Amino acid sequence: MPMQATSIRALRRLTVDGKARQAPHSECEFCSEPLGEPHEHVLEVGTGGLACSCTACALLFDRPGQERRRLPRDARALADRLTDREWASLEIPVKLAMITVHSNGVVSAGYPGPGGVARAVVAPEAWMAISAAHAALQEMQADLECLVINRMEAAEEMFVTPLDQAYRLAGLVRRHWQGLSGGPEVRRQVQDFCAPLRRRRADA
Repeated sequence: MPMQATSIRALRRLTVDGKARQAPHSECEFCSEPLGEPHEHVLEVGTGGLACSCTACALLFDRPGQERRRLPRDARALADRLTDREWASLEIPVKLAMITVHSNGVVSAGYPGPGGVARAVVAPEAWMAISAAHAALQEMQADLECLVINRMEAAEEMFVTPLDQAYRLAGLVRRHWQGLSGGPEVRRQVQDFCAPLRRRRADA
């Protein structure tokens, strides 16, 4: 299924020229407080839309079950790796994917590309088997976090990131894509995105 229009607008607002962008006089979309960088984001669960927020307003949406939810701030690298059989069971046709577990029980995979993010539903039995074998995946926050799987280089990497950071990664891919396969600049941008997450795991 195609990426929702609200998500596309959020992606465009979060990225330009491969860098996080905010208008010179950016404001909290709830109280109009001026915002700096970085700042918080609040997800409208039903539409996938993101709102820029100050911390005080974001804290109002920090409880499960609300229609709007504060996104977490931290991303983390996982030590786990998928087996070749597990990867094949996801039927993902590309080497960079973002998997989201939704609160309605649906698991979707997003594929960043030059036109934005294409989405497909992951087979429930495949995800159940994979999450049962990898305890870290059971800790993902529904709707709010993505599992980023990077197989663009020789070794697979997996990261759990807040939704806005996954959108930023998708924006980098979209902005720098060249040719049929993306080109070396896309690979460099993905590696630059992943590098601080790798260091965070090494420092843990």
